Amino acid sequence: MIATGIILQDGWLYFLGFILFLLVLGVFAILYDQFIKPYLRIKSAEIEPPPEEGEVFEFVIGETTRNASFAIGRSTGNLTTKCKSIAENHLLFQFKRGRDGEEYDIVVKKGGPTLAKPPRMAVYSRLDEPLKLESHEVIGKTADFRISDSIIKDRMTSYIEIQFVADFIVTSNGSEKMRFKFTISKIHPGMLFNDKRGILYSLGKSQTNTNETEEETTQEEELFS
Repeated sequence: MIATGIILQDGWLYFLGFILFLLVLGVFAILYDQFIKPYLRIKSAEIEPPPEEGEVFEFVIGETTRNASFAIGRSTGNLTTKCKSIAENHLLFQFKRGRDGEEYDIVVKKGGPTLAKPPRMAVYSRLDEPLKLESHEVIGKTADFRISDSIIKDRMTSYIEIQFVADFIVTSNGSEKMRFKFTISKIHPGMLFNDKRGILYSLGKSQTNTNETEEETTQEEELFS
């Protein structure tokens, strides 16, 4: 009987030790998920270079998702520019799926100075009110946006230009889905990497493309006049 009691007592001690181990493991898992993992994600984002001209960001909305958004910002969002001239949530694309099929109503909101050229428009204009688009409008045709920290006489001297377009893809399960693509079409006149402050960079004029910049400015002035 005594031996049996000792065995049972040892069993309970082992069991309680196992429970304690699980509790400690759970606490560490919570700490990692809530604090360590976000910190590592931020540090990883800090060392990533800014996007380059021609870089494409794809966005596919889940099968069961009715509402989704895509944010373009300075150091946060789906597309981070790493540029100090760009505000956080500088451009926010909000998608609402229609009742039937792959059709979306799209609303584009600005959080900083923005010029927009919707499909079939010839010139850029100020984006003062939310821009409403339908997904079929950007299939094979682009909506273009220029973002920066200021607009002077309805144009920008330095900016990041983004093209927004849509097409269709076939998923692994055989269903057809709409794919939205955001392309960094131009960084004008360029990114000054030698002006790094923390993890942010500046837009500026390089000496090698001064003539090109002046020529483009003249062309834009003729378009707006």
